[in-house]
Amino acid sequence: MPLVLSDKLGRRAKHRSHTPKPRFYEFNPPGGCNKISVDRLGVASDAEIVAIAIKESSSLGEDSTRVSFWGWYVLTVRDVRRVGCCVESDPLRENPYHAHIVFPENQAAQDKHPYRSLAKALASASTFKKWGDWE
Repeated sequence: MPLVLSDKLGRRAKHRSHTPKPRFYEFNPPGGCNKISVDRLGVASDAEIVAIAIKESSSLGEDSTRVSFWGWYVLTVRDVRRVGCCVESDPLRENPYHAHIVFPENQAAQDKHPYRSLAKALASASTFKKWGDWE
């Protein structure tokens, strides 16, 4: 399905220390990368997208620790475009609702957080939707 401006995107909150308003690093791409993963919300039923998030969150992280799924920081495609980023659909076999928020190419490769201002703007535009509040 093509993306439209009103489509909702969810950046997963995976840590017990999640906050109603995320800190910039929740939306900051990892070093050497200019995109972050999100889920396309509203394309599938809440039950289906939650099941995918829980299943993916139950696997071991890169540092061999388990992550938990707490909910999503939700924003729209319009919100993403307003801050100067774009969204690309990237369906995966295990998550057909996967997408990326793509940041403009890094102009300051030597900067530790080259996308800090964009990540702050995305965080500010988002609202937290706790998983338990869905039902």
